[in-house]
Amino acid sequence: MAGPLGHPQNWLETMGDTLKSIHKLGLVCSLGCGLVACGGGGGGDGGNPVSPPVGPTTYTQAAPVAGTSDVFSTAEVDDSNNAISGSYVQTVASVNPDGSYTLTQVDPSNDSPIVNGIDYHFNSATLNFDGKGHETGASFTAADGAVQTCTFTLESGGHPYPWSVGQSFALTVQESCNPGSSQLLTESGSVASLESVTVPAGTFMALKLQTTESWTDSNGQNIVEQITHWADPSHSLFTIKTVIAYTRSGNVPAHYVNSQTIELQSRSSN
Repeated sequence: MAGPLGHPQNWLETMGDTLKSIHKLGLVCSLGCGLVACGGGGGGDGGNPVSPPVGPTTYTQAAPVAGTSDVFSTAEVDDSNNAISGSYVQTVASVNPDGSYTLTQVDPSNDSPIVNGIDYHFNSATLNFDGKGHETGASFTAADGAVQTCTFTLESGGHPYPWSVGQSFALTVQESCNPGSSQLLTESGSVASLESVTVPAGTFMALKLQTTESWTDSNGQNIVEQITHWADPSHSLFTIKTVIAYTRSGNVPAHYVNSQTIELQSRSSN
């Protein structure tokens, strides 16, 4: 499970115009958010599956178990080199017969640090996924009770399925939010390797994805994310770790996040 990646942790960026802020990691999270977009951060990105070449080991999205919870830590570094830390819990709320499922995300501490005018309050979220782990929609609830609902519609391309090391992908997704705006997201990347990764929850053999994701927000800011994402093939391809670096141009705000790291802290089973 992810933290979209904004991404998955969904802190409220007061300079933006949406409750979800940068939830774009949902796109890369088609494996393990279930594998980005939050994006930072996004995405109903099933598309037309591309079969892997004959021979390599393949990995599919196993239906998760309702009641399973993952605890994640988050660490952001802003343009003034301030370090902002947080955490959230992601729980499998329900699983349908077709393998689709719903996750909930909450911050039990309900912290709301404000740094350089950005409120890093974690907005509670409900995230919907299809049976291949592709995010199809999400809703976010702010501290004052206001709710924003977003849908993700594939416009072109798609992620390969099942996954195997060496595959590449490219896609565009329309993100539409109410209240809020519509944005076209582009993503390209590859399944780089199966490798060992260590986080506070332990050491895992994980699929490593390297992805570039870009979009223009409603204020005219162009955002490019370089995302490295590790997903657990033994646990429904849920997130183990995500590292994001941001590049910004156009109407860039006075202060912003430069990088984000999400790590699995612990895991409980139902």
